[in-house]
Amino acid sequence: MDDAWFQRKIDRDELLIADDDGIVGYLMWTSLWRLPWIEFARVLADRRREGIGKALVRGLEDRLRAAGGWMLLSSSTGTDEDAIAWHRAIGFKDGGRIEWKMWRGAPPEALHYKELG
Repeated sequence: MDDAWFQRKIDRDELLIADDDGIVGYLMWTSLWRLPWIEFARVLADRRREGIGKALVRGLEDRLRAAGGWMLLSSSTGTDEDAIAWHRAIGFKDGGRIEWKMWRGAPPEALHYKELG
């Protein structure tokens, strides 16, 4: 990801930033099948487990609900138990797995979804 890529996300309003005297985390999303899909959720390693990632997702959910959104999608590496547990802890449900047969040695992708109600 380069500066131009980040600028496109900013221009499209597809980026939330957590700032605490500097950037401590960010969340980016896009649309897939007309549904919002979290592309990246990152928090500085020494700031994890403070609720920053959860707050970023809640901020996105609020935006989506205000715009009439009803579903949020995400994914993680299927072998990353911490990422899978994090998704579950913030209300995502397991949506299945993708086995990447076209990329030898690639780990499966775990899919997550959340109805926004």
